[in-house]
Amino acid sequence: MQVSLEVFTTTDCTGGAVETYHRQVDSPQMGVWNQINVVNSLPAGSVFSVRAWVSAHASGRGEITFFDFVSVTDNLAPNPDFTDNLDGWVDSGFTWTHEPNDGNGTPTGSAEVVVDVADCGAGNSCAFLSQCVNRDAAPRTPYYFGSAEFKALDVAEPYVISFLLYPEPGCAGDLVSQVNVNAAVQQVAVWQRFSTSLTVAEEVESFAIFVGTNDSTLGSRFRVDTIFLVPSARNEVFFDGLELGDTSAWSSTVP
Repeated sequence: MQVSLEVFTTTDCTGGAVETYHRQVDSPQMGVWNQINVVNSLPAGSVFSVRAWVSAHASGRGEITFFDFVSVTDNLAPNPDFTDNLDGWVDSGFTWTHEPNDGNGTPTGSAEVVVDVADCGAGNSCAFLSQCVNRDAAPRTPYYFGSAEFKALDVAEPYVISFLLYPEPGCAGDLVSQVNVNAAVQQVAVWQRFSTSLTVAEEVESFAIFVGTNDSTLGSRFRVDTIFLVPSARNEVFFDGLELGDTSAWSSTVP
């Protein structure tokens, strides 16, 4: 199964795509729904249109593949790509710097930190960036998708993506719930993406996003880039119509 997005600088998908993004699942689980996410960022205020492609590569005659809920959504995290700076993000006491090296190609930029406390996970302050996002900045939906890209420059250390959910704007009030992704990084000097799905209670009014490491070696360096928090609902930028058995929103279907 494959999902592709073609991005145009026009409003009607004409003139030739300026970017194309692909995501493929070579060995999907049989008999269950498989989720495929294609992520990238466009500069705020850009004029653009997006063409979505979904396809199945059958291994045998008579094989049936279902597609549902194809969407393009807005990212709620401000300055998610660190294109020019780290504005909007708060560090945990470690020194984070802006780097031109990028995890997703366009736009360029990422955040880098050098861990200067040994055994960061042993009760000491850890290297994190955080930001608070109010829920009223997006359509209210119980479902969200969060992700980030990480790169270990020296040793393969674990990364953390955390979403803390609060009952008041500005990440105030008693914590309602928390979603953590503790990612075991296996490779050095390679960008890797980690993601999670969130189910959010109606009482939640804001999200605190944390990205960083909870267990690093003294002097180790790592980078983070392309942080996403996106709603998943029927009022996205693009709604596919497949839930209604209607493919009229699609330019073509084969066969």
